[in-house]
Amino acid sequence: MTKICVPIAGDDMLSALELAHKAIAGGADLVEIRADLIPGATPDSIGQMFGTVLGRSVITLRSRSEGGGSDLIGNERSSWIRAALELPAAYIDLEIDTDSGLIPEAKRLEKKIIVSKHFFDEWDEGLVSDYLTRCCEDGSIGKVAARVESVVDAIDLLKLIPKIGYDNHALMAMGTGAEITRAIANAVGSSVVFCALDSGKQVAPGQLDLRSQKRVTGDNSVIVGLIGHPLHHSLSPVMHNAAFDALGIPGIYLPFDIPNPEMVDSFLRDCADLKLRGMNVTIPYKEVAFRSVDEIEGDAQRVGAINTIVIDGQGGLHGYNTDIFGFSEAVRISGFDPSGKRTLIVGAGGAARAAVLALDKLGAEISIANRTPERAVSLISDIEVNARTIAIADLTDSEPFSFIVNATPVGMTGFGGSAAIPGELVAEAEAVMDMIYNPLETRLISDARSHGKQAISGLDMLLFQGAKAFELWTGKRAPIDIMREALKKEVSG
Repeated sequence: MTKICVPIAGDDMLSALELAHKAIAGGADLVEIRADLIPGATPDSIGQMFGTVLGRSVITLRSRSEGGGSDLIGNERSSWIRAALELPAAYIDLEIDTDSGLIPEAKRLEKKIIVSKHFFDEWDEGLVSDYLTRCCEDGSIGKVAARVESVVDAIDLLKLIPKIGYDNHALMAMGTGAEITRAIANAVGSSVVFCALDSGKQVAPGQLDLRSQKRVTGDNSVIVGLIGHPLHHSLSPVMHNAAFDALGIPGIYLPFDIPNPEMVDSFLRDCADLKLRGMNVTIPYKEVAFRSVDEIEGDAQRVGAINTIVIDGQGGLHGYNTDIFGFSEAVRISGFDPSGKRTLIVGAGGAARAAVLALDKLGAEISIANRTPERAVSLISDIEVNARTIAIADLTDSEPFSFIVNATPVGMTGFGGSAAIPGELVAEAEAVMDMIYNPLETRLISDARSHGKQAISGLDMLLFQGAKAFELWTGKRAPIDIMREALKKEVSG
């Protein structure tokens, strides 16, 4: 099983020691004493202060060239490392470029060493493979970390592991999307994985916190996530990780920000190969993902868009649309009945498609407005519902609608603007729903409340579609109340 190691840095030796004890008490297998990030840390002081935990420690003096804080070079660094080799630590970290001359010496002393290399600039597969092979050949563990710009890069990095032919590897990414390399470290056979003691205390970007790392470092872990772009607005990780915690399921939910729609299909196949359990799909890839899965389940076929993927044991991709259920439940618990009511949906993307089908089943009289009218026409044709289109420009002169739904990302955190719905229409409606949930108080929701209208937030839809997805991935009943509280806590700041 992969060992979990928590890097330790501190303002002084005493505070670092306290953190080391906390990490071990919290379930870490190892602690990495980052001597380059602890003032006053010398081999002598480490031996005196960390005596009780040295047997579970990795001693590291990370150089500036490798992303660390140590300015020691040449003989000064070599002397420091030689003194550290005299300590009864579990491992000593030696940088393959900086400390190459000390590797044979450490082996003669029969010391366990982690031979490491860090890439902060551009790298290619050949270069990383070469370094990882050399690090594994020279060390008890060969560690390579490389900076990535997206989760797609991180997956590409992991594909190198089967090519090196060693099982004492620790290959990980740093940066945007790097979390997946930590989450599946055990699944890909990593000897060790590095994580932060607490959330927000990461030494390297992409590290998980210790609690999360423990949850997924074992057999039968449930690794799921969210694909879309951008994703910084998403509350789904908070909601699903609270559910995993509550039920004691060894799982984690991660953001998979994919910058290009052309990357979606290959990314999904890679996730299947890596034995992930599934994922949610959000803007703008619900229709793209629909075309990438192997089987479409239930109403998703009619909608032509999916928001949930389940990966079976053979790597098959099954697409579902839990947005339909989420939308219907959000409307139901609001108490508003759209049956027979004139209903306006603004938007014609994947979210709008789910809303249209849900409202059709609820008996609403549907009109669809979209800035590209042809997409609204296609939506009606594809889903085969009795609905009509209306031009955005004609909304001002339209007859009143009882129910108004915004199914566009306009107004969402990261998108800006506000939905193109005239204030007079809001004033004449009975109820308004904004499928956006971040921010919680959108311009549309605010306008509705100012007119005394019933306002339905997208947060309830998020909750119920997420609960349905959770049940598809785990086979367990979703802890709705806990998921709701996690969402409320997050949006309230």
